Amino acid sequence: MILYLGTIDKQINLKLYDAAGGFIDQFSRETEVNHSVELLLEIEKFLKRNKSDKTKLTGLVVAKGPGFYTGLRVGITAANAMAFALNIPIVGAGTSEDDLKRAILKLLSEKTSGFANSVVPFYDRPPNITQRKH
Repeated sequence: MILYLGTIDKQINLKLYDAAGGFIDQFSRETEVNHSVELLLEIEKFLKRNKSDKTKLTGLVVAKGPGFYTGLRVGITAANAMAFALNIPIVGAGTSEDDLKRAILKLLSEKTSGFANSVVPFYDRPPNITQRKH
């Protein structure tokens, strides 16, 4: 199974595909607290809802941007860590459905079965870092 993670905005977007790239299910909702608190819990619930778990994943696709600085950072870090820990390949995708389809095809066409490269975020502009509030 292939899991897609998207955290380019205030939404958590998850999609699940079979080993041939066929669509299975999707989940989307706005975060109530923030991505770092909710993302991994939502992944676990989503996989469980589909009678699966992370050990059955054969690859990951993660939205690499452009998007919200913190959302991208959290989503890509979580995806890279999962791919490394599970020793599965990971591919970054842009924000459109066509980008996602191309990333899935790339993942399916590559003959790597383990973690080879991490995904780097694409912000499209410098981060807006504000001053600390006292």
